Amino acid sequence: MEKRGYGRIINISSDYGAMSAMSSEGAGAYKISKLAMNALTRMAETEVRGDFKIYAVDPC
Repeated sequence: MEKRGYGRIINISSDYGAMSAMSSEGAGAYKISKLAMNALTRMAETEVRGDFKIYAVDPC
């Protein structure tokens, strides 16, 4: 991607990755992993240069 100066990274997220989902019971490790991935996606997007794009999508 760096060599070409172009690229896309698409992370698959879910509703469980939202901060509002943290207060409900169940699937704790899954929720935390999706929340962390969403945060990483946002942080990485601010760091990239050129025509790189990084997205987190919820297919549901």
